[in-house]
Amino acid sequence: QLARGFGEGIREFKKSMNGDEPETPAKPAAQSESDTPAK
Repeated sequence: QLARGFGEGIREFKKSMNGDEPETPAKPAAQSESDTPAK
């Protein structure tokens, strides 16, 4: 459940940052997901 809400937040965040780069968000999204559980 946390990953779902987190994924949606990153999607909107990356969209606001570079909604024109599909590869950019894909890389940071994977890193953010790994950092979330680590915390």
